[in-house]
Amino acid sequence: MARQTHDDVRHGTTTLYAALRVLDGVVIGECRRRHRTKKCVQFLNRLEAATPTRQSLHLILDNLSAHNSPPVRRWPTRHPRVHFHFVPPAVPG
Repeated sequence: MARQTHDDVRHGTTTLYAALRVLDGVVIGECRRRHRTKKCVQFLNRLEAATPTRQSLHLILDNLSAHNSPPVRRWPTRHPRVHFHFVPPAVPG
C-alpha cells in the first residue's frame, strides 16, 4: 500500500461530504479542499439541523483519521438520535 509523505500535493482533488436522506431523496453535500476534523463536525451539525427531529440519523463513515478523531467520536454522545456505522478497514493483500 502506498503511503503519502509530508510533501504530498493533492493536485486539485477535493473532498466530498455528502448524505442521502433516504425517506425523501434529499442529498445534502458540499465540497471542501481538505478533510479535517473541524469541517467534519461542521457537516455533522449541518446534517442534524437539516433533518427533522423525529427522525434518527444513521451515518456510514469510512476510517479516515478525521472520522476517528476524538471530537467526531464524541459528537454522537451529544446527539443521541445519531448513530455512526463504520465500514471495516481494508485488509491489505
